[in-house]
Amino acid sequence: MKLKIIKVALPLLMGLAIIAMPKTAAATFWSFDIPDARAGVPADLKQDNIHSYVDSFSGSFDTITQDFTWNSKYTESLLIPGSIPNFFTLVITKGPHVNASPFNQAIIYADLSNNKVLAYEYVLGLGMDTYTDPTRFIGAVNNVLTVNDIAPNMRTVELDMNTLFINNHSPLHSLPADWAGLRFEDNLGLWYHPNLASNINYAGNGSLDTVTFDNKGWVDTTVDGKGIPTNAIPEPTSIILFGIGMLGVAIQRKFKA
Repeated sequence: MKLKIIKVALPLLMGLAIIAMPKTAAATFWSFDIPDARAGVPADLKQDNIHSYVDSFSGSFDTITQDFTWNSKYTESLLIPGSIPNFFTLVITKGPHVNASPFNQAIIYADLSNNKVLAYEYVLGLGMDTYTDPTRFIGAVNNVLTVNDIAPNMRTVELDMNTLFINNHSPLHSLPADWAGLRFEDNLGLWYHPNLASNINYAGNGSLDTVTFDNKGWVDTTVDGKGIPTNAIPEPTSIILFGIGMLGVAIQRKFKA
């Protein structure tokens, strides 16, 4: 009797596990890694190697917790020997370059010297000068950057922050349905500008008051491309369900044997 129940229950258990498993499109955690940004790989990635500093970069985004990471390694600019970025601006999308995106994104300003990250509603026509429109200021967070000078001409930067305050923001300059904030999924559109900056000052509300970009490096995805493919990492629930399904298969095979 027990054997009969097990034989009936196993296929049902396996079926439920398979049905409950989210498909790749429903993955909650996405990541990417560009180990050699100067090589222009993948093909949609472009960089100004004269002004720019970027050797490599990687990142991740969790669509449930809204946790976002961004890691990069810089070496000195060929234009200004000995200079290493102390600031970067970043806009990312869920696919195409920001200039081709149908949605509205956030731009973040990362001040490495003061360990401060600010977010604004990005203005295509202003680009890096979006901060000059104070109505677009979303907010700022402190102490989310880790900066290490691993050689006289080499620096690593790690950004680890929660983006709920950005992605749940009620935009003043676009419809809520068009607001994408700061996130990516199966593709990453990129507008990334590490800079050598000076004259950095802040207003009383924590927004950026002034900044001078002395050397503007950049790494972008192409406007007509689909962006950088990313990796879907299964959530723990998916792994457990998959394990249950595989266990059921193994037990059923044992009974058949």
